[in-house]
Amino acid sequence: MCAKDRATGELVAIKIVPFDDGDDSELCKEIEILERSRSDFVIGYYRSYEKDQTVWMVMQLAEAGSVNDLIHICDVALEEGLIKVLVASALLGLSYLHESKMIHRDIKAGNILLCRTGCAVLADFGVSARLSTLVSKRNTVIGTPFWMAPEVIQEAMYDSKADLWSLGITLIELADREPPFSNIHPMRAIFMIPSRPPPTFADESHWSADMVSFLKRCLVKNPDERASAKELLSHPFVADEVAKLLAAQPRGFSPVIKSLVDACIDEIEQYRLDEATRQSETAPTIKSGGAGGAVTLVKERPAAGAGTLVNNDSQSATLLRDATLPAPSTLKGAGDEPDFMSYFKTVVNVPASGLDKPEAEALVKGLSRLDQQFKTDFIELKKQYEKRKQALLAAAGAKPP
Repeated sequence: MCAKDRATGELVAIKIVPFDDGDDSELCKEIEILERSRSDFVIGYYRSYEKDQTVWMVMQLAEAGSVNDLIHICDVALEEGLIKVLVASALLGLSYLHESKMIHRDIKAGNILLCRTGCAVLADFGVSARLSTLVSKRNTVIGTPFWMAPEVIQEAMYDSKADLWSLGITLIELADREPPFSNIHPMRAIFMIPSRPPPTFADESHWSADMVSFLKRCLVKNPDERASAKELLSHPFVADEVAKLLAAQPRGFSPVIKSLVDACIDEIEQYRLDEATRQSETAPTIKSGGAGGAVTLVKERPAAGAGTLVNNDSQSATLLRDATLPAPSTLKGAGDEPDFMSYFKTVVNVPASGLDKPEAEALVKGLSRLDQQFKTDFIELKKQYEKRKQALLAAAGAKPP
């Protein structure tokens, strides 16, 4: 919800959260972190109050919503110069959080918000954590599966460097419009990410050597060897933009972001109006209209973002999933179809009239990725088969054929 602050006359965002007396820990955590955060690269927080069994959080208004909204609503392909500014802004926000002994734990394009003033800020601190010391480490699985660092998935001890892996995945998302493994089920992805080599861009040749180098510094599987936010601020890919953002008036302002928001804001606002109308027709109980970032500010509990995985003990894991994702596969018995075949039933729905050009191109691209995935999975499966076969033959005292 967007409203005018009576005290200042400033337009603000109001995030309305249903209040549950039995479990308010996540809400209290988010408010605590926002209260402590005072950075031009982190969403501004003003105050909160209770009303009708809800908590109203008054926050800085990010008129254009998230970078993810903008990419998909406006069908924008981001150029490297713009990606550089967005990454530099996010990195400055992360550097501030880490120096303040906080881990964000859910860095992605959907949590980088764009303001009409020409700034990009980090948001959504519902899964963030405070550390008692700079060397403290966590061991809870929390984040969004496609962006999660290997050490987080493996429930190993981790620290703020987990955010830098997520920033690297976000860089791929900004360049390729989707994170790696986005074409497969998120629960399968969490098994693949730790075992596969670090991902890279779909076409490295399209990007500068500095951008590729920055990505490789983020996506190092061993967190001890991964760069910190402070170290990355001086990387050639972002160093110049970091200096410009810090020297800008107001701090964090970028003319590149301002131009992008100005060019897209009308389309974004129209989309929100259309979405609000659609929701009011199909679900009249929805408490907020619109879509996107800090402007559509009702967050039902439990949250249902693009697949945030939370595991606060070793005995349980909950995937908070978007309703548009297919339901998790059940265990298959002998003779059932393999997982990759379900793609053709759940994703491909060709009308009698055929696909239009954009749909056809998207389908061809999806099938191309699926082909590569099949080849990779087949090679891995064959290795496992041969390994087990040799072990059985050895145990039986037989010679390999």
